[in-house]
Amino acid sequence: MTDTSAALKSIRVVAFSNHKDDWYEFCNKFMAVAEDRGYEMILDGTEVAPPDDVDIEDVDDEEQRADMQRLRKANKQAYRDLILATTSTSLMLVTEAKTQQHPGGDARLAWQNLKRKWEPTELEDKADLMNDFLENKLQDPQSDPVDWITDLQRMRRDLRRVNYEITDESLIMH
Repeated sequence: MTDTSAALKSIRVVAFSNHKDDWYEFCNKFMAVAEDRGYEMILDGTEVAPPDDVDIEDVDDEEQRADMQRLRKANKQAYRDLILATTSTSLMLVTEAKTQQHPGGDARLAWQNLKRKWEPTELEDKADLMNDFLENKLQDPQSDPVDWITDLQRMRRDLRRVNYEITDESLIMH
């Protein structure tokens, strides 16, 4: 085994399945990893990496230079992790997130592309989510009702994101 393949096997990635039902779980797990690795602020837009063409070494203020290096490194790490975590359509959305300021990849833009694709926001999503919620019944008496209730709560959360509220009473009566 080469050193490269050994190094690649040791990289831990939260993978995304390209299924809308899995987005919430992936999103939360990826953001937890992002927090651990120190790049959540790039993904959520609270901090922005300096453009790649800016020569950081020309910055006189040592603290500012260190901060710019940290942000540039965070952007690169976040972008690489998004590439490793995605396949197919999602990978395309990530690899298209290259800008004039970040020709090697803009992690914030990549994250926004994924959110725009997978988060429920449209009227069509609302109708699909409502239909899924209404049709979701506990069919098998042998199945775990906790799993069914968890699924209903996920649907409720997704509906809340598209401005449709399922009350506690409606959830219980379902």
